Amino acid sequence: MMDKNSLPYLHSLQQILASVINTVEENADATMRLDLAKRLLDLMIVQRGLEPSLQKDCIAKLANKLAEVEKLLPVSNANEILLEDLRIICEPEARVNFDRFLELVANVQRELFIQNSLGSQALCKSLLSIEADYCLQRSAALEAENNLTPTAIDTSAARNARRFNTEDMLHFIHERFPEETDATITNTSFIAGGYSKFTMDITLANTTSLPSNIILRGDADGAFGGMSVVDEYSLIESVYSSGVSAPKPFALDSSDKVFGSPFILMEKMPGECLGHMYNIPDLQSVSLVSDIAVKLAAVHHIPLKKLGSEINGANSRSSDMALKWITASEASWKATNLPSTAFTMAFEWLRCHADLYDSSPRALVHGDYGLNNLLIEDDRVTGILDWEHAHIGNPAYDLGYFHPMAAALASWPSFLDAYANTGIHMPDEKQIDYSILLGATRVGVMLCQVMSAFNSDQETGIAATTGIAGDYYDVAVLRISNALEKVL
Repeated sequence: MMDKNSLPYLHSLQQILASVINTVEENADATMRLDLAKRLLDLMIVQRGLEPSLQKDCIAKLANKLAEVEKLLPVSNANEILLEDLRIICEPEARVNFDRFLELVANVQRELFIQNSLGSQALCKSLLSIEADYCLQRSAALEAENNLTPTAIDTSAARNARRFNTEDMLHFIHERFPEETDATITNTSFIAGGYSKFTMDITLANTTSLPSNIILRGDADGAFGGMSVVDEYSLIESVYSSGVSAPKPFALDSSDKVFGSPFILMEKMPGECLGHMYNIPDLQSVSLVSDIAVKLAAVHHIPLKKLGSEINGANSRSSDMALKWITASEASWKATNLPSTAFTMAFEWLRCHADLYDSSPRALVHGDYGLNNLLIEDDRVTGILDWEHAHIGNPAYDLGYFHPMAAALASWPSFLDAYANTGIHMPDEKQIDYSILLGATRVGVMLCQVMSAFNSDQETGIAATTGIAGDYYDVAVLRISNALEKVL
């Protein structure tokens, strides 16, 4: 008999299988959907069959370290209560409450970290491996259960769409470009992309000055993490005029009368996006990684005087921006109610060491420099997209953010070497390590939000299910744990 925890899986399976049934003929998309459905079933099998024993193993590992915890934990009434809770949960016959277990271990880690002795730091680091090992084993079990090869696909297209009046858009074009009196719109199609912006490909005919294909980028409904396209437009103008591979902006509409929200019209650049932070193609291309690094150095080399004082971070310290991200991300993570020793420790360490960001020259930072925002053709970057998270700060952030992608595409050293060989200032290793952890944690929080919505049956279907069935959460925890392992 299925319990309520199975409902989101079943609902997603219903939607996915229904979409396949309605497919006229078998194609790559239908294959992907069937694979996704199977992976959901695999997850349910792993959850029911293996997770209970894995969780018991985790608690047993803590029980073996309980004497050491009792010895090193600072004496206080609160910590005595914490220890008593730990003793109860470590009882062999105790009912497993894994969320509570992770919460207690996270509290222990926090206390040990604050104590800051050699012994407490070593134990803190050792406890971190408990959740990491759990995620590693669960991920391995899922891969062993699944005997299909997943087909990579961008799944955000379903939500990245909006109804609007084509005639209103054409009127806007005629008004902004008086020379385009004969221009007509022959086709419009939404492009899969992120959650905070709409992206549309518009095909024109009978143009005079505009190209036959342009891109519309508009604000999505509700709150979004980065700047509005109203602010993004002026930044793209500055970046483009500096010779960086950004799209040429044509026009901005700051109202919501034409598209339902403000939007930018800009050039359509050649190339395609090859993946994202958790879907990295196995290309093994040093030349591509090197060009990605060179293009990033060009962004960081733009003179700040060209960007104006209104850009985010222009009038604050780099550490202020880091602390702002940490505070916001931690609040978002806590709202998901997904206890984690890795996330807890990451936020604690990042907050205590934010001043590392202030010991390097400031630069324009893209803020989301990943494969999802790079157009690539013939092992070269042809365009850098989505500047909504750009700010003035420590350039190490972009380097650390790209770390998992560089390591998977070719090698991390080759990426850093190509960047350094441009002659640009190289942030020191501590700043880069800080950035690797910060980037992994910020992206990980987004996965926590997806997972939380999925578990509560608020977000099912293709987009959400891909993140769940792709086992991205376990990967996120492992990346954070690995980054912490290096800095602790």
